[in-house]
Amino acid sequence: MMQQLILLALCTSLLIHGASAATNALYRINAGGPAYTDSEGNEWEASSLTGYNAGGNSHSEGNAIISNTSDPTLYQSELWAAMTWSFPIAEQGEYEVRLHYAEVYGLVTGQRVFDVKVNNVLVLDNFDIYAAASGGNTAWMETLPVTMASGSTLTIEFIRGEQQPKVCAIEILPVSSSPDFSLYINTGGNEHVDSQGNTWEVDTPYLISGGIPYTLPGVAIANTEEDMLYRSERYRPMTFEMEVPNGDYQVTLHWAEVRL
Repeated sequence: MMQQLILLALCTSLLIHGASAATNALYRINAGGPAYTDSEGNEWEASSLTGYNAGGNSHSEGNAIISNTSDPTLYQSELWAAMTWSFPIAEQGEYEVRLHYAEVYGLVTGQRVFDVKVNNVLVLDNFDIYAAASGGNTAWMETLPVTMASGSTLTIEFIRGEQQPKVCAIEILPVSSSPDFSLYINTGGNEHVDSQGNTWEVDTPYLISGGIPYTLPGVAIANTEEDMLYRSERYRPMTFEMEVPNGDYQVTLHWAEVRL
């Protein structure tokens, strides 16, 4: 189903984006390690204080140098051995289970192989951290979708295979109903492909009323690598309207005062 999004604005460009993943996790657990605030400001609980897990032995390699992450601290600690985690889920919906790993013991491909079940369904069969991450001391994340009922319990079971299972950190995040949808509009200007490969459309198909286009070519724009988006604009009262899939959206308006 489509819905109308109506904007009244004076701007140089606008971005409408619907994201499919929620930003706030229900749970973030630093398995085997202390409470931790990561590089993006997310807070991770110490597993020893949560009571969500049964089984598992803590281990830390505090001096390990971990690649492929901005937060090596999360991968320097772990819980290992067969274990089961149980997380209460209040609301029905779609969720993501994110399991974080790094092989820090010096084991190589085929030496640590284990299984993982979510809600008694096998989701990782003969999982090998070293093989998945293409090396040791390398951060790796597995993302597992799961559907939950209201007032249910999400269980994660780590099962021994060729070696003991382990996990460095666990996240559980709700999945938003918002569609993965983006619309880029260069108001008052021409179609433009930016440095990230996004195509910004001309605004005329979405302009319902008002607005006078204006362009100041050649002017240098500070604080951006996308000067072309800020050299054109529409000014005076105006209304834009576009059809988008039902969902929650973020509307970003871009501005620059270019009149000399």
